[in-house]
Amino acid sequence: LGAYGSGSLIDKISRFNRELYEDPLTGARNRRYFEEQLKSLDKMGAIAMIDVDNFKQINDSYGHVAGDAALCTIVRMIFEHVRADDVVLHYGGDEFLLMFEEIPEQVFQQKLEDIREEIAMADVPEYKEIRLSMSVGGVYGSCKVRDGVMEADRLLYQAKRQKNCVAYKRI
Repeated sequence: LGAYGSGSLIDKISRFNRELYEDPLTGARNRRYFEEQLKSLDKMGAIAMIDVDNFKQINDSYGHVAGDAALCTIVRMIFEHVRADDVVLHYGGDEFLLMFEEIPEQVFQQKLEDIREEIAMADVPEYKEIRLSMSVGGVYGSCKVRDGVMEADRLLYQAKRQKNCVAYKRI
């Protein structure tokens, strides 16, 4: 490629990649990215599944625009606590997946608690009356992505039963 055409081609490829693999609402990676790029990986150091507590109630009480604002607020808080190489993925509905290739165990545990606490204190723009909370299931230790996600999901439901907490396991 010549100097005149290469920039626009690179821009087009980057835009196509964003449209294909980025959730347009939150800016997090999307489920397609997980299915096509991550699901079959043999090794991941830490995985967390996050679920927004009582999200249906937010949508039912304040409307879907408020629910969207809540999701965007949550993702913004998560991005403030992760590194550029970590994966923040909008898994579906009100669930998010965090994936860390290499991270010390104590740092991983602290990040999950910090995210949970910060989201509990967050204000949703234009909806100050909405209070957010989330439950987290996290696994630490080298594992296949598919297995780690399944275990994090199982732990997430354990955390939900304990109300707004982090259920964590070393594997």
